[in-house]
Amino acid sequence: GRVTAKLSVPIKGSTELSRVSENNRSVAETKIRLHPSNVALVGLRRAERSGSETDAVHLDLGFSRDLSCYSVYSGQPLLIRGVNPTGCSLGVMEIFQIPISKPPAINLDKCSANLHIMVACGPYTLSNSHDPTGLFNLLRSVKQSKPHVLILLGPFVDSEHPGIQSYSETTYEELFQSRVNSVSEWCSHLSIKLIIVSSWREVHHDPVYPTPP
Repeated sequence: GRVTAKLSVPIKGSTELSRVSENNRSVAETKIRLHPSNVALVGLRRAERSGSETDAVHLDLGFSRDLSCYSVYSGQPLLIRGVNPTGCSLGVMEIFQIPISKPPAINLDKCSANLHIMVACGPYTLSNSHDPTGLFNLLRSVKQSKPHVLILLGPFVDSEHPGIQSYSETTYEELFQSRVNSVSEWCSHLSIKLIIVSSWREVHHDPVYPTPP
């Protein structure tokens, strides 16, 4: 996720914030170790005065004595209750635990055969071309192996590709969607369940946390 460690501008809104959307994320500045004094929260709205794409606010984790213990990490979805007494930071009074869904129950008696899972990781193009030949070769291998589940890890349109800045045939998002659609149609025809894991190196999209390194 996006990170920051220092904020020098007051935050918008009223002096009390009952809850912060769970779409917000805790942040800390890149290359600086996360510390109680530099934790901040970044939202999805742009802060016009800062020139950044998001609006971030410093979190005062020592504001309330009731908050005796906590655990935060960079990029973590965070739901909190706090107050804004000065307009410069958010005094955290409570950190809510976001519920995690339990995995579905599995009846092993109904599992009559082995589960075949195939996993592949991008990028799926050569460094000197945008031709997705590697992706199509993978799909031919999938057709031959016929796994029950195909898990594809990004990136599909790699931000670190040497020629990505000069690509102009379509938008990055359209290029990404065309590649994903090709895989999806292929798997649908073969009755294979497709799982796509996002990558922070997708050039068209904001980083999503957590993702594989």
